[in-house]
Amino acid sequence: MTESPLEAPEKIMARLKSATAEHHRRAEQRKLQRDMVQGVLPRNTFAAYLGQLLHVHGRLERRLEEQGKVHPALTTVFRPHTRRTADLKADLSFYGRPADPANSATQRLLADLDAWAESNSYALLGPLYVLEGSMNGNKYIASALTKAWSLRPGKGVRYLNPYGADQAAKWAAFRDHMDAQDFTGDEEDAIVAAAQRTFDAIAEIADEVSAAVTG
Repeated sequence: MTESPLEAPEKIMARLKSATAEHHRRAEQRKLQRDMVQGVLPRNTFAAYLGQLLHVHGRLERRLEEQGKVHPALTTVFRPHTRRTADLKADLSFYGRPADPANSATQRLLADLDAWAESNSYALLGPLYVLEGSMNGNKYIASALTKAWSLRPGKGVRYLNPYGADQAAKWAAFRDHMDAQDFTGDEEDAIVAAAQRTFDAIAEIADEVSAAVTG
């Protein structure tokens, strides 16, 4: 009797997609996200949300840069073009609004980023996966807001659409870089758990922004 060949282990990107599917779905159902997709989000709410994301990206990028000096494999995935702070600052300047202080939901995520950097720095690739992956849908949100607010092309939505026509190629490269890494089981588990937590945190941040602006 011929034995069945062993199945190839699941690659990290496939595992991330399946393990975060429900967390991703819940995050997309927040009022702020739905209003962005529909092009009905007020500009001041959008700017407030960008301000919170600036805190998140700033901390994540700083931690990845620090840990990349200790674990060079991180820099294989965390490339210069995946940095978003400059785009966020440009958009906030366009709307004439500085970033608000980190709200409580943002503060919790910032604390998580610090903890992950100390406990298992590869976990930082979880939030990077979430935020970089969001650009796949964000380009459509950028189009909706550009039309709704009569924006000039590229103005006020640099964060949402950083790659333009190169979006698919950039995401494919990110996927390949992640899948090429030889993560241990513990490292993969940490990445997946951090990605799940990041989706939930983004939902909490969005809800808190909405409540603060409309409350």
